[in-house]
Amino acid sequence: QLLFGKFLGHGLTLAFATLLGFGVAGVAIALLVDDVAVGALAAAMFRFIVSTILLGWGFIALAYMISVRVSEKPIAAGMALGIWFFFVLIFDLMLLGTLVASEGKLNPELLPWLLMLNPTDIYRLLNIVAFGEGAQLSGVLSLGKDLPIGANGLWFALVLWFVIPLAAAWALFRSRRI
Repeated sequence: QLLFGKFLGHGLTLAFATLLGFGVAGVAIALLVDDVAVGALAAAMFRFIVSTILLGWGFIALAYMISVRVSEKPIAAGMALGIWFFFVLIFDLMLLGTLVASEGKLNPELLPWLLMLNPTDIYRLLNIVAFGEGAQLSGVLSLGKDLPIGANGLWFALVLWFVIPLAAAWALFRSRRI
């Protein structure tokens, strides 16, 4: 319960800050931009805010999983920052490097699914693909257009990215206390 209580506190703080920050930006756009479709703007901002909160919760859950395993706070903080850095920058470079090294011989049906191993790629796909036919996917994200799961599958995957690490942190915490 302690673990979930702390996660709830941190998660709600993140959600409130995200809602406030992006909400103010959305209101400013609605008020200051001429000929803006307020309904479309509200839908886009809602999708952006919710997906940002879910991504943040995923990284908080990963940090909790690390902190349960590590005894010193500075080490846990450094590892959490390293994991964030890996998913935001390194993962796609590794995937691209693998594609180049394999000279395109990697299974093309597997490649789009590898994007699901990175919560930031799911987040990017969810927010870029939502713009419809006009959205241009470039780089590694262009593999995402071949995913057969659609937006609902991407939402589900993003939810799993905080549920699974949080459940793992809880299981590790319980086994440590016994």
